[in-house]
Amino acid sequence: LEMEQQKDPDIARICRWVATKTLPGRCPTGSSRTLQSLLLQKDQLMVKDGILLRRRMANAEHKADHQLVVPQTLRQDILQCLHSGPEGGHLGKKKTLWKIRQRFYWPDLSEDVADWCRKCPECNQRKSGNKHHRGQLEPQIAPYPMSRIGVDIIGPFQRTERGNKYILTVQDYFSKWPEAYPIPDMTASTVARTLVNEFICRYGAPESLHSDQGRHFEAALIKELCESFDIRNPTACTKAEADKKNWDLVLPLTLLAYRTSVHESTGATPYRVLYGREATLPIDLMYGLPEVPPRTPAEYIWELRKDLADSFCKIREKLQTESRRQKKWYDRRTTDCHFDVNDKVWLATPKRNKLDKIWDGPYRIVQ
Repeated sequence: LEMEQQKDPDIARICRWVATKTLPGRCPTGSSRTLQSLLLQKDQLMVKDGILLRRRMANAEHKADHQLVVPQTLRQDILQCLHSGPEGGHLGKKKTLWKIRQRFYWPDLSEDVADWCRKCPECNQRKSGNKHHRGQLEPQIAPYPMSRIGVDIIGPFQRTERGNKYILTVQDYFSKWPEAYPIPDMTASTVARTLVNEFICRYGAPESLHSDQGRHFEAALIKELCESFDIRNPTACTKAEADKKNWDLVLPLTLLAYRTSVHESTGATPYRVLYGREATLPIDLMYGLPEVPPRTPAEYIWELRKDLADSFCKIREKLQTESRRQKKWYDRRTTDCHFDVNDKVWLATPKRNKLDKIWDGPYRIVQ
């Protein structure tokens, strides 16, 4: 490197000026681009063991404190090594530039890297075709939690002892609430069954579902979801419920039915008490839902807090009324026993076998 620097007239002049501490205050007339750029950074230049170095700005990401100033003759070799070679891996401009800047410096480095990456034959062979023309993005804002969800599959991983090899991830677009479920395979039927049992039966049905797995997967998934809720054949659900061998299959759906039904003691559905709104059921998606005006998460939280506070007050009143009603019903067949201090009483004891006595004592009440 020292030999090549000395062959470069601009870098050789800078080396002499830095070594003898005779750097000019102004750039000489007619200086090259390299000489001008290096003189503007003269406070960052130093010579060590005959090699010109550039001090770099303090940054935790930097590997070294100094960069080697690269002469023109070696720049192509460095680009070849750190982009096209095994150490570079044909990564893009930003990553190639970052890797070179960790070690080397020369003027117009960014432009040279961009030009090299753009002209790299192997990169061009692997590029996708012409850019697809598309219209402007029309953002779709989810109106409330769990109304729009994104579904993705991560894996495969090493199969677990329970036979799972993939992770099904679900994220709510409104609240950003994540869910992750281990699954044995990535078929539409497995994903649909997991969504129904673990997600929909707990949070309700989403109005829209998006997946990066592709349109064919989405179509197959929607078909499986419809079949899970028997949207096309309502009588099939009755048959499944009547089959005693399939009780474990309908258990999540039974919970969904209970969670979305009004409870006598509260006057509301358990779902509404917990989430502040009614659940969206599959039938709601079939016949349409009233349009909900879009709200920001902050607006939703403010309204939810107010609605829940009002709802909780009413529920507490109803629970107290129900508690008094139950007490009145229970007490109608009881006898009020009153004891005073110094009264003698028998103490009921549980029987361990048929010959044990039921009562122990007598005892005297002392307080």
